[in-house]
Amino acid sequence: MTMIEMTLAALGFALLGPAQGLPAEAARVRALNELEARVSEPERLEHAFAVEAIMVALARRSGGDRQEWALAGLLHDIDLAKTRANPSQHGVAGARLIAGLGFSDAVVHAVRTHDDVAGLPRTSPIARALYCADRGYWAVRASASDTGTSRQRSTAEPPQAAR
Repeated sequence: MTMIEMTLAALGFALLGPAQGLPAEAARVRALNELEARVSEPERLEHAFAVEAIMVALARRSGGDRQEWALAGLLHDIDLAKTRANPSQHGVAGARLIAGLGFSDAVVHAVRTHDDVAGLPRTSPIARALYCADRGYWAVRASASDTGTSRQRSTAEPPQAAR
């Protein structure tokens, strides 16, 4: 078991319950294998894991299916390598891919509509949550980066003109 798998197991992902005829653990392992076959950049995988965790927390608070919401978070950017040249297809291509892999309609819809560029309406709680989780991750990351930059500036020597 990898460090990531152990961490996720410690967070309770093995306890999410069955969906699509597969035990929770098997569904997540399959999703993770599909994701890692298509996404190799560590920062993109980190993003997928973070959005997955956010989705589980949102599902708990809103009464959503924790496994479906987690899978949507994990798989939402599975198509990035294929859609970089045509961003309007981001999410749409991923939804087609995961539909073909047998993931639920709810997960497919959430992935299809999570990005504004495709211009598709988010008509379900899981889809709206995925949009928020994805945006929230980037907002927190940008805020953390800004804080670090601000901290560096405040402890650095002032510019020559200020002396």
